[in-house]
Amino acid sequence: MKLYILMFASLLLTAAKNEPTEGLIYLSRDGGQQWTTMDTGLPDDAAINAWVVFQNSVVVGTESHGIYISDNAFKSWKRSSTGLPASVKINALLANKNTLLAGTYQHGIYISYNEGSTWQATTKGIGLTSVRCFFMHHGIIFAGTTDGIFVSNDQGRSWQSVQRGFQVNTFASDNERIFAATNIGIYRSTDSGKTWTASLNKGAFANLAADQDKLVAVMFDGRAYISSDHGMLWLDNAPFLDQYTFKLTPVGRKIPSAPWRDSLFIYYYQQLAGRNGLPNKNFSLLLRTPYGILATASHDGC
Repeated sequence: MKLYILMFASLLLTAAKNEPTEGLIYLSRDGGQQWTTMDTGLPDDAAINAWVVFQNSVVVGTESHGIYISDNAFKSWKRSSTGLPASVKINALLANKNTLLAGTYQHGIYISYNEGSTWQATTKGIGLTSVRCFFMHHGIIFAGTTDGIFVSNDQGRSWQSVQRGFQVNTFASDNERIFAATNIGIYRSTDSGKTWTASLNKGAFANLAADQDKLVAVMFDGRAYISSDHGMLWLDNAPFLDQYTFKLTPVGRKIPSAPWRDSLFIYYYQQLAGRNGLPNKNFSLLLRTPYGILATASHDGC
Protein backbone atom coordinates (compact mmCIF):
# COMPACT_ATOMS: atom_id res chain seq x y z
CA MET A 1 0.00 0.00 0.00
CA LYS A 2 1.41 3.39 -0.97
CA LEU A 3 1.58 6.05 1.70
CA TYR A 4 -0.59 9.00 0.74
CA ILE A 5 -0.58 11.90 3.15
CA LEU A 6 -3.48 14.22 3.82
CA MET A 7 -1.84 17.52 4.71
CA PHE A 8 -3.12 20.82 6.01
CA ALA A 9 -1.95 24.35 5.40
CA SER A 10 -2.67 27.83 6.70
CA LEU A 11 -4.16 29.21 3.49
CA LEU A 12 -6.95 31.78 3.59
CA LEU A 13 -10.45 30.47 2.92
CA THR A 14 -13.55 32.29 1.80
CA ALA A 15 -15.83 32.67 4.80
CA ALA A 16 -18.98 30.61 4.73
CA LYS A 17 -22.30 32.39 4.98
CA ASN A 18 -23.15 30.51 8.15
CA GLU A 19 -20.24 30.05 10.52
CA PRO A 20 -20.02 26.37 11.60
CA THR A 21 -21.03 25.48 15.13
CA GLU A 22 -18.17 25.32 17.63
CA GLY A 23 -17.79 21.88 19.13
CA LEU A 24 -15.41 19.32 20.57
CA ILE A 25 -15.87 16.35 18.26
CA TYR A 26 -16.95 16.34 14.63
CA LEU A 27 -18.15 13.42 12.50
CA SER A 28 -18.04 12.96 8.74
CA ARG A 29 -19.94 10.09 7.14
CA ASP A 30 -18.81 10.95 3.60
CA GLY A 31 -15.02 10.83 3.80
CA GLY A 32 -14.51 14.40 4.96
CA GLN A 33 -16.88 16.26 2.65
CA GLN A 34 -19.30 17.36 5.39
CA TRP A 35 -19.01 17.42 9.20
CA THR A 36 -21.40 17.68 12.13
CA THR A 37 -20.76 18.06 15.87
CA MET A 38 -21.20 15.02 18.11
CA ASP A 39 -20.71 16.37 21.64
CA THR A 40 -23.79 15.38 23.64
CA GLY A 41 -22.73 14.34 27.14
CA LEU A 42 -19.19 15.75 27.02
CA PRO A 43 -18.19 18.66 29.29
CA ASP A 44 -17.75 21.91 27.38
CA ASP A 45 -14.05 22.03 28.25
CA ALA A 46 -13.32 18.33 27.70
CA ALA A 47 -10.24 18.60 25.46
CA ILE A 48 -9.62 15.24 23.77
CA ASN A 49 -6.09 13.77 24.00
CA ALA A 50 -6.68 10.22 22.75
CA TRP A 51 -9.36 7.93 21.37
CA VAL A 52 -9.79 4.37 20.19
CA VAL A 53 -12.43 2.10 18.64
CA PHE A 54 -13.31 -0.75 21.01
CA GLN A 55 -15.76 -3.35 19.74
CA ASN A 56 -18.88 -1.31 18.85
CA SER A 57 -17.90 1.71 20.96
CA VAL A 58 -15.52 4.64 20.78
CA VAL A 59 -13.53 5.53 23.90
CA VAL A 60 -12.04 9.01 24.39
CA GLY A 61 -9.47 10.18 26.93
CA THR A 62 -9.62 13.80 28.03
CA GLU A 63 -7.26 16.40 29.48
CA SER A 64 -8.88 16.54 32.93
CA HIS A 65 -12.27 14.79 32.84
CA GLY A 66 -11.16 11.17 32.59
CA ILE A 67 -12.67 8.82 30.04
CA TYR A 68 -15.93 8.94 28.08
CA ILE A 69 -17.51 6.24 25.93
CA SER A 70 -20.11 6.32 23.16
CA ASP A 71 -21.82 3.06 22.25
CA ASN A 72 -24.69 4.54 20.21
CA ALA A 73 -22.93 5.97 17.15
CA PHE A 74 -22.09 9.26 18.93
CA LYS A 75 -25.64 10.23 19.77
CA SER A 76 -24.34 10.68 23.32
CA TRP A 77 -21.27 10.18 25.51
CA LYS A 78 -21.16 8.84 29.05
CA ARG A 79 -18.40 9.19 31.63
CA SER A 80 -16.60 5.96 32.44
CA SER A 81 -13.85 6.78 34.94
CA THR A 82 -14.58 4.65 38.01
CA GLY A 83 -11.24 3.69 39.54
CA LEU A 84 -9.26 6.45 37.84
CA PRO A 85 -7.62 9.25 39.86
CA ALA A 86 -9.65 12.45 40.03
CA SER A 87 -8.98 14.90 37.16
CA VAL A 88 -6.42 12.53 35.66
CA LYS A 89 -4.96 13.44 32.27
CA ILE A 90 -5.39 10.62 29.76
CA ASN A 91 -2.63 10.69 27.14
CA ALA A 92 -3.10 7.36 25.36
CA LEU A 93 -5.61 4.53 24.86
CA LEU A 94 -5.23 1.00 23.51
CA ALA A 95 -7.89 -1.61 22.74
CA ASN A 96 -6.52 -5.14 23.08
CA LYS A 97 -8.91 -8.08 22.70
CA ASN A 98 -11.32 -7.72 25.64
CA THR A 99 -9.30 -5.16 27.59
CA LEU A 100 -8.67 -1.43 27.44
CA LEU A 101 -5.47 0.32 28.51
CA ALA A 102 -5.23 3.99 29.49
CA GLY A 103 -1.89 5.78 29.68
CA THR A 104 -1.88 8.76 32.02
CA TYR A 105 0.21 11.75 33.01
CA GLN A 106 2.12 10.95 36.24
CA HIS A 107 -0.19 8.06 37.19
CA GLY A 108 1.15 5.23 35.04
CA ILE A 109 -1.21 2.82 33.28
CA TYR A 110 -4.77 1.73 34.07
CA ILE A 111 -6.56 -1.30 32.68
CA SER A 112 -10.24 -2.18 32.26
CA TYR A 113 -11.56 -5.73 31.88
CA ASN A 114 -15.23 -4.73 31.58
CA GLU A 115 -15.42 -2.45 28.52
CA GLY A 116 -14.35 0.63 30.45
CA SER A 117 -16.96 0.42 33.23
CA THR A 118 -14.23 0.29 35.90
CA TRP A 119 -10.45 0.77 35.89
CA GLN A 120 -7.56 -0.47 38.00
CA ALA A 121 -3.87 0.44 38.12
CA THR A 122 -1.44 -1.85 36.32
CA THR A 123 1.86 -0.30 37.33
CA LYS A 124 4.07 -3.35 37.97
CA GLY A 125 7.44 -2.58 36.40
CA ILE A 126 6.46 0.89 35.20
CA GLY A 127 5.29 2.73 38.32
CA LEU A 128 3.76 6.17 37.94
CA THR A 129 5.69 7.06 34.80
CA SER A 130 3.87 9.38 32.40
CA VAL A 131 2.72 7.40 29.35
CA ARG A 132 2.42 9.24 26.05
CA CYS A 133 1.50 6.48 23.58
CA PHE A 134 0.81 2.76 23.10
CA PHE A 135 1.64 0.41 20.24
CA MET A 136 0.95 -3.26 19.53
CA HIS A 137 3.35 -5.42 17.51
CA HIS A 138 3.08 -9.20 17.14
CA GLY A 139 1.24 -9.55 20.44
CA ILE A 140 3.66 -7.34 22.40
CA ILE A 141 2.35 -4.07 23.86
CA PHE A 142 4.71 -1.10 23.81
CA ALA A 143 4.30 1.94 26.04
CA GLY A 144 6.10 5.12 25.04
CA THR A 145 6.80 7.22 28.12
CA THR A 146 8.71 10.26 29.32
CA ASP A 147 11.31 7.74 30.54
CA GLY A 148 11.77 5.58 27.45
CA ILE A 149 10.15 2.40 26.13
CA PHE A 150 8.39 -0.28 28.20
CA VAL A 151 6.95 -3.57 26.95
CA SER A 152 4.31 -5.97 28.21
CA ASN A 153 4.06 -9.63 27.18
CA ASP A 154 1.02 -10.39 29.36
CA GLN A 155 -1.66 -8.10 27.89
CA GLY A 156 -0.67 -5.10 30.00
CA ARG A 157 -0.64 -6.69 33.46
CA SER A 158 3.09 -6.06 33.99
CA TRP A 159 5.80 -4.05 32.25
CA GLN A 160 9.54 -4.16 31.59
CA SER A 161 11.85 -1.30 30.61
CA VAL A 162 13.79 -1.97 27.39
CA GLN A 163 15.19 1.48 26.56
CA ARG A 164 15.60 4.67 28.56
CA GLY A 165 17.15 8.08 27.99
CA PHE A 166 14.46 9.77 25.89
CA GLN A 167 10.79 10.70 25.66
CA VAL A 168 8.70 8.67 23.21
CA ASN A 169 5.98 10.52 21.29
CA THR A 170 4.71 7.82 18.93
CA PHE A 171 5.51 4.44 17.34
CA ALA A 172 5.17 3.01 13.84
CA SER A 173 6.06 -0.24 12.10
CA ASP A 174 6.69 -1.49 8.56
CA ASN A 175 5.89 -5.04 9.72
CA GLU A 176 9.44 -6.27 10.31
CA ARG A 177 10.84 -3.19 12.06
CA ILE A 178 9.50 -0.89 14.78
CA PHE A 179 10.28 2.83 14.91
CA ALA A 180 9.92 5.29 17.77
CA ALA A 181 9.69 9.07 17.40
CA THR A 182 11.47 10.61 20.40
CA ASN A 183 12.63 13.98 21.68
CA ILE A 184 16.17 13.21 20.43
CA GLY A 185 15.42 11.57 17.07
CA ILE A 186 14.03 8.41 15.47
CA TYR A 187 14.97 5.03 16.98
CA ARG A 188 14.71 1.68 15.23
CA SER A 189 14.34 -1.93 16.39
CA THR A 190 14.78 -5.01 14.19
CA ASP A 191 14.24 -7.61 16.93
CA SER A 192 10.64 -6.95 18.04
CA GLY A 193 11.63 -4.19 20.42
CA LYS A 194 14.34 -5.97 22.43
CA THR A 195 17.07 -3.52 21.35
CA TRP A 196 16.96 -0.05 19.81
CA THR A 197 19.44 1.98 17.74
CA ALA A 198 19.38 5.56 16.48
CA SER A 199 17.99 5.88 12.96
CA LEU A 200 17.81 9.67 12.57
CA ASN A 201 19.47 12.16 14.95
CA LYS A 202 17.89 15.50 14.06
CA GLY A 203 16.04 16.62 17.19
CA ALA A 204 12.53 16.20 18.56
CA PHE A 205 10.01 14.29 16.42
CA ALA A 206 6.28 14.49 17.05
CA ASN A 207 4.97 12.12 14.38
CA LEU A 208 5.81 8.97 12.53
CA ALA A 209 3.90 6.98 9.91
CA ALA A 210 4.91 3.86 8.02
CA ASP A 211 3.81 1.40 5.38
CA GLN A 212 5.77 -1.24 3.47
CA ASP A 213 7.29 1.35 1.12
CA LYS A 214 7.95 4.54 3.05
CA LEU A 215 8.43 6.13 6.45
CA VAL A 216 7.42 9.72 7.14
CA ALA A 217 8.72 11.49 10.24
CA VAL A 218 7.63 14.99 11.28
CA MET A 219 9.44 17.22 13.77
CA PHE A 220 7.69 19.57 16.18
CA ASP A 221 8.84 22.54 14.07
CA GLY A 222 7.18 21.05 10.97
CA ARG A 223 10.22 19.70 9.15
CA ALA A 224 9.52 16.33 7.54
CA TYR A 225 11.84 13.47 6.61
CA ILE A 226 11.10 10.50 4.35
CA SER A 227 12.86 7.13 4.19
CA SER A 228 12.37 4.57 1.43
CA ASP A 229 14.83 1.99 2.81
CA HIS A 230 13.34 1.12 6.20
CA GLY A 231 15.00 3.93 8.12
CA MET A 232 18.56 3.51 6.89
CA LEU A 233 18.62 6.80 4.94
CA TRP A 234 16.37 9.80 5.48
CA LEU A 235 15.73 12.61 3.00
CA ASP A 236 14.82 16.11 4.17
CA ASN A 237 11.44 17.06 2.71
CA ALA A 238 11.01 20.37 4.52
CA PRO A 239 8.16 21.93 2.48
CA PHE A 240 6.04 18.81 2.87
CA LEU A 241 4.15 19.52 6.10
CA ASP A 242 3.79 22.33 8.61
CA GLN A 243 4.14 22.64 12.35
CA TYR A 244 0.53 21.73 13.14
CA THR A 245 0.76 18.24 11.65
CA PHE A 246 1.10 16.35 14.91
CA LYS A 247 -0.67 13.06 14.13
CA LEU A 248 -0.42 10.91 11.04
CA THR A 249 -3.45 8.64 11.19
CA PRO A 250 -4.72 5.96 8.78
CA VAL A 251 -8.34 6.83 8.00
CA GLY A 252 -8.77 4.76 4.87
CA ARG A 253 -7.10 2.44 2.42
CA LYS A 254 -6.26 5.26 0.04
CA ILE A 255 -5.54 8.12 2.41
CA PRO A 256 -3.53 7.55 5.57
CA SER A 257 -3.78 11.11 6.74
CA ALA A 258 -2.79 13.97 8.93
CA PRO A 259 -4.99 16.57 10.59
CA TRP A 260 -5.32 19.97 9.07
CA ARG A 261 -5.25 23.65 9.85
CA ASP A 262 -8.04 26.08 8.95
CA SER A 263 -10.16 23.20 7.64
CA LEU A 264 -8.31 22.98 4.32
CA PHE A 265 -7.64 19.50 2.93
CA ILE A 266 -4.76 18.99 0.50
CA TYR A 267 -4.23 15.54 -1.01
CA TYR A 268 -1.50 14.54 -3.41
CA TYR A 269 -4.04 14.29 -6.19
CA GLN A 270 -7.07 16.18 -4.94
CA GLN A 271 -7.77 19.49 -3.26
CA LEU A 272 -10.89 20.29 -1.26
CA ALA A 273 -11.32 23.84 -0.02
CA GLY A 274 -14.06 25.02 2.29
CA ARG A 275 -15.10 24.54 5.87
CA ASN A 276 -17.87 22.02 5.22
CA GLY A 277 -19.28 22.26 8.72
CA LEU A 278 -15.95 22.75 10.51
CA PRO A 279 -15.03 25.94 12.37
CA ASN A 280 -11.92 27.90 11.45
CA LYS A 281 -9.56 26.35 14.02
CA ASN A 282 -6.72 23.85 14.24
CA PHE A 283 -7.44 20.14 14.47
CA SER A 284 -5.15 17.56 16.07
CA LEU A 285 -6.72 14.08 15.95
CA LEU A 286 -8.49 11.93 13.40
CA LEU A 287 -10.08 8.53 13.95
CA ARG A 288 -11.74 6.17 11.51
CA THR A 289 -14.76 4.43 13.06
CA PRO A 290 -17.47 2.10 11.72
CA TYR A 291 -19.74 5.17 11.65
CA GLY A 292 -17.44 7.60 9.85
CA ILE A 293 -14.35 9.72 10.53
CA LEU A 294 -14.03 11.66 13.78
CA ALA A 295 -12.03 14.87 14.16
CA THR A 296 -11.29 16.89 17.26
CA ALA A 297 -9.88 20.37 17.67
CA SER A 298 -6.42 20.91 19.11
CA HIS A 299 -5.80 22.55 22.48
CA ASP A 300 -2.89 23.97 24.45
CA GLY A 301 -2.13 20.75 26.39
CA CYS A 302 0.90 18.65 25.52
